[in-house]
Amino acid sequence: MRRPTLNYLIDALAFTSFVLLVSTGILMHYILPPGQGHGSSIWGLGRHGWGDVHFWIAVAFLATLLVHFLLHWKWIVAMTRGRKRASYSEKLRIGAGAGAFAALLLLAAAPLLSPIERDAAGDETHAGEAMHREEAAAPDERRHVSPAGSAAGAADLRGYMTLSEVETRLGVPAGYLIERLHLPADVSRDTPLHDLRETHGFAMSDARTFVDEYLSGHGAEK
Repeated sequence: MRRPTLNYLIDALAFTSFVLLVSTGILMHYILPPGQGHGSSIWGLGRHGWGDVHFWIAVAFLATLLVHFLLHWKWIVAMTRGRKRASYSEKLRIGAGAGAFAALLLLAAAPLLSPIERDAAGDETHAGEAMHREEAAAPDERRHVSPAGSAAGAADLRGYMTLSEVETRLGVPAGYLIERLHLPADVSRDTPLHDLRETHGFAMSDARTFVDEYLSGHGAEK
């Protein structure tokens, strides 16, 4: 294959990968953003599936750039060195090029080498999901609480619980929380609170406050 034809094919593949990379990135950021729930999908793929597609497109894009870089290595070296007569200028250009390349590598590696930061809400969500799976596997061992809330309180509220489960376990009506958290009247009562939180923007601390308020008032009436 002639060199110009090869360059054309590599450049076309790199451009195609770049366009698809941007497209899938926009899809995950705007069309299937975090908090859409597990049922949202496009072409049979949810947000996680499209994330895998986005990753492999990025790998293909990086591979084509590497091939492009190797095909133009002599030109890159010549442009970096400049004219042979200007030895000081040559060293300066090589130093600047090496420094820029090192800075690029450090910038690319920084997020990969940085520690993962977890907030309390995120830890609670993951822990709650694990507890929810355990309870689903052993339904007879679930902890049932009386509607009066004598053995339950806001501390028992977990992100994995649904509005229906809050009503059953803690004795707080789903309609009460829907009103206090300013949720849509037709919101699903079988959606976990952490999904509702991501979609509608309330804080779990607010939900616990409202649960405490209801249980306190309910206890006072008793």
